[in-house]
Amino acid sequence: MEKAKDILFYIKELDKKIREDLDKRLSLHDLTSQQGRILFYVYHHNVDLSSEVHQIDIEQHFALSKSTVSGLVKRLIKNGFLKKIHKGRYPSIETTDKGKAVIEDVQSKREITINKLFKNIDKEKQKSIEENLKLLIKNMEEDHL
Repeated sequence: MEKAKDILFYIKELDKKIREDLDKRLSLHDLTSQQGRILFYVYHHNVDLSSEVHQIDIEQHFALSKSTVSGLVKRLIKNGFLKKIHKGRYPSIETTDKGKAVIEDVQSKREITINKLFKNIDKEKQKSIEENLKLLIKNMEEDHL
């Protein structure tokens, strides 16, 4: 079991390093990590899923209060990353061109992070890492109570 504790430590440390890298990239655009996550969420739903996003969707997805999401969305709108579209009872939220440009910039630089992360690991080992991480996630999703 001692090895499992070490692995958990390394997973947590790796997550921390990846988040720090993303935070650095977002800070170049004067965005906090929380604002960045919301921007990515809205962008993904608008562009990849072609669906509308409402404030309640963000609240539920991130398990945040209405007032917290309201403040974050207001700041993202004020800074030109998001906009509200009023066409029904509840306005939908969309990314602006400025928001899309930030997303594209961060995503393009993400390749640098991925290359850095896997620079000394051959393709076969990368595949093994992926398979093992998927298995760990699947194991955690099983109900063992």
